[in-house]
Amino acid sequence: MNAVGSVGNIITKYLPFWILVGLGIGLWKPDSLAGGSPYSLYVVMFLMLLMGITLTPKDITGIAKKPVSILIGTACHYTVMPLLAYGVAWLLNLGPGLTTGLVLLGCVASGSASNVMVYLAKGDLPVAVSLGLVSTFASILLTPLLVQILIGKLVSISAPSMALDIAKMVVAPVIVGLLMKIFLPKVCGYIIPFVGPVSGIALVFICSANFAAGHAAFLSSGFIIIAAVLMHNLGGFTLGYLISRFTRRTEKATRAITLETGMQNGGVAIVLAQTYFDPIAVLPSAVSGAIHVFTGSVLARYWAARTIGVEAVTTGTFRARNDEPELTRD
Repeated sequence: MNAVGSVGNIITKYLPFWILVGLGIGLWKPDSLAGGSPYSLYVVMFLMLLMGITLTPKDITGIAKKPVSILIGTACHYTVMPLLAYGVAWLLNLGPGLTTGLVLLGCVASGSASNVMVYLAKGDLPVAVSLGLVSTFASILLTPLLVQILIGKLVSISAPSMALDIAKMVVAPVIVGLLMKIFLPKVCGYIIPFVGPVSGIALVFICSANFAAGHAAFLSSGFIIIAAVLMHNLGGFTLGYLISRFTRRTEKATRAITLETGMQNGGVAIVLAQTYFDPIAVLPSAVSGAIHVFTGSVLARYWAARTIGVEAVTTGTFRARNDEPELTRD
């Protein structure tokens, strides 16, 4: 078991490196990986099932304990990231396919890797888990609606059809996983230690296979794709942090909201791009895996190096007052 744990730690700790290796193979020998692209849907559903298994009833009730932070974080995620994606696409003058892919990436729920980063950053993990859960369920309505509003004139899309696909691909597996955790706790107890490394391997597979399938387009537009995804990601971190400070969240909650805002569920975006749009729309999400995990881990390790108190509040111009009601300082 120790050997398995060591291997798992290597996979999760160096996940950005393994994603880059996968992308490199996809660029060098695309035929060896491109065949896995059609299976992305099933891999994403499996990932969401694993996410459900790691949840507990406390994660659901936790939403009611810190509603203000959850509301602010969800609002950040579904306003900052979609609008920022649209702005970056306009600024870089991306073509219709890449614009569609970047906006779609900005409109999906937060990724499970963000919870890991919040843990490493010594942020408010319950807030992060609750945010991920709320954004996942909200994506049924908000993802197709935002895509329709932002790029509905650019591409044809059936919002009800996309909503149904998100429900089947994302929400249903999470619910099944949560039910398994409740009714089969011993079975899930054996599974949970493997969730991290298995999820890492699955993420590498999704990103690499779909990158390989669209490698030709990447060869002609690779630099601009990387620049767009990086600007979108770092912009999300920056605005998420500033909004958290402005609304006087605690330091721990600020870290959670920042990371949950800037990191997206690239796997879901890949499958939706495959299903509804031009193949080139997959590429921003395919490269986002490595970029989001790398920048998130750098930010998390920087924050982890700073000593904070359990009840410390964000310092600076927007410091929370000691007499601030608890509901507004959760």
